[in-house]
This record gives sequence, C-alpha cells and structure tokens, in this order.
Amino acid sequence: MSCASKNLRRCSQIKCHQRKSETLGITQNKKKLRQTLRRRRGALSKKQQMLASKAIVKQLPASWRWKGRTVAAYWADDGEIDPYFLLKTLQTARKKIFLPFIDPNNKMRFVRFDTRSKKNQQALVRGRWGIYHPKLAGRRFIPKQGLQQIFVPLVAFDIAGNRLGRGGGFYDKLLADKPETSLSIGLAHHFQEVKQLPTEPWDVGLDAIITDQSLIKTTQSNDA
Repeated sequence: MSCASKNLRRCSQIKCHQRKSETLGITQNKKKLRQTLRRRRGALSKKQQMLASKAIVKQLPASWRWKGRTVAAYWADDGEIDPYFLLKTLQTARKKIFLPFIDPNNKMRFVRFDTRSKKNQQALVRGRWGIYHPKLAGRRFIPKQGLQQIFVPLVAFDIAGNRLGRGGGFYDKLLADKPETSLSIGLAHHFQEVKQLPTEPWDVGLDAIITDQSLIKTTQSNDA
C-alpha cells in the first residue's frame, strides 16, 4: 500500500472517530437535559400544573382556534403541560380531537377522542411507551396526513423551533411526513426553553411553541 493510500485511510478513520465522538457528545447532552427538565416539571404541584394548563389557552391566537378541523394532541403524563383545557376550547370551535397510540408495528396512529365525555376520559388506557389513549374498539381513526393542527409534547425546546422529546422518535417521524399546510405546535412550561438544543439530522423542528407565558413563532414557521 502506498503512503498516499495509507494517509487517506488514516484520515478516513480519524473523521469517523470524530463523528462518533460528536454523536456521543450530543446523546449525552440530550440525556442530561432530559433528566434535568423532567425532574423540574415533575416537581410541580397539581395547582401549578392546572394554572399552567389554563394559561396556554390564553396564548393561542384567535385565528388558530378556527383554523382547520382536525387536531392531534396528547394526554399529559410525566409532568407534561396538560392540553386538556386547550382541547376543550378547540372543541367549542367544532374541531375533531385525536390522541396518539403506538400500534403493534411500532407506528404512531391517531384515534378520535371527545373531551366533553366523562365516559371517554374514564376509558383511557396506558399503551405502549406509557402513552395514554382511548380504548380502540369502535373508535374512529385518522391518517396522519389528515391532521391539520398537531400539538406536540416535549421535554425541551429552543427559539428556533428545535424540540427534544423522550427519545422514541415517533414525533420526528410524524412531523417529517406531515403536509406543509399542517401546523405543528409544541406545548411546554416556560422553563423548558433552552438557549440552543443539540440537534441531529433526523430531528424535525416545530412551527410554533406555546408556553404558559408566551407564544413563540419559530424560524421554521409556515404560518402567516
């Protein structure tokens, strides 16, 4: 093997090692952020959570309340900010609400949910990845391409619209495939904002973030 070939191979090995080190560093930073912010939001009292849940309703622009007819959301868990009051408000605007579940093929799907029905709330079950969803028998489903507003839970975010989730990758896949006309909105407590999130090629950003204190339209927003 010539000296030139040996040098080229060595350079390739060094670059590969650098990429692995960078990936490991990003993974470790994300893990630390998850631990810190999940611990902080988990320490909130029930009263603090309820006040935050009501506060995000006030941050929703009036025009968004009437934009589209199909809404994807989530049932709060692990200290996530609760979209319950927001969803009740959207249902008064005649929107159809859908909650996610993970099917046996490890794909996220969405099932119809009515916040006005106590029976529906009592019928929630804990599915794969700890995600609460309605019992599936007799429910209506919707393809993800039919979702016009997507409210997304998160662990951390930055002003550019980058999002840190729990690490399952389900929402990244959903957001990557959503129609351009769909609006993706992260919901979070204000203290979940960080200066800049470490990102990887498969991470997908949000159009906006609503916290208990503000509305943030990101650099990735496609909404007027």
